[in-house]
Amino acid sequence: MRTEKLILLAAIASVSMATNQVMARTLTSTCSGDIENCTTWGIDPKQWTPLSEEDVLVVNHELEIYTKYGDITIGNLTINEGAKLLIKYGGDDYYSFRSLEVHGNLINYGCLGFDKLGNFSNLHDEAIANGYGRLWLSVWGNVENYGTINTNNLSLMGKDPTILSTKPMQISEFLIKYAKGTTRALSDLSFYNSSLTFWAGAVEDTESRGLDMGNYTLTVTADAPREPDVWWYSPVWYGELTDMNIKFGDKGKLVINNCFARGNT
Repeated sequence: MRTEKLILLAAIASVSMATNQVMARTLTSTCSGDIENCTTWGIDPKQWTPLSEEDVLVVNHELEIYTKYGDITIGNLTINEGAKLLIKYGGDDYYSFRSLEVHGNLINYGCLGFDKLGNFSNLHDEAIANGYGRLWLSVWGNVENYGTINTNNLSLMGKDPTILSTKPMQISEFLIKYAKGTTRALSDLSFYNSSLTFWAGAVEDTESRGLDMGNYTLTVTADAPREPDVWWYSPVWYGELTDMNIKFGDKGKLVINNCFARGNT
């Protein structure tokens, strides 16, 4: 009887492992199209299953995320040089948005969010200026950016995450509130028209121990400072640095250009 039970348990474990292996996919784009469309990844519709946090995505083309309610959940995400993953306004109502949840690492050599960052002008995209087509981005792993990240939100969610960026990022709200432990910079970081803040709750409620810049430089630049108690839907793009615990090494530096700052330690 004991032997039969062991055989049964082994069989169940084997099936479970096989199921997990089937669920985990590496998807590489074969053409431009919708991120949630099977043809984008060269997969037969009969074999297609919705994206999940097990999936590793490699983007080599211009892919689109259409604004309709709901989350897109994936594992690791790599956007290669010349490739784009763009949020598109699909004619929904004013509050249309998508949430992109990356449960692994995000590596970007191309463009994520909007591709009209340009020279950082106020009118870089009419959709975002009117509140349409918002992309809320959450990352559980580490972030490496060598291209353009232009999103309405970036929340770091994992344990002791790291962030590196060789280019300025335009993120309406950059949040480390939900990260557990210390968020550590691996390069200089530059934000344009961005809010670096503990939004949506008190600092005391977070498990984050703040942003450790080490000996790197943190630069926050904007077209205009945000006045207190003014919501971020504004014809003028602003920058702010509020209620964020930031640690610098002996050679670290903070540069604030035309931004509102308060409550930082």
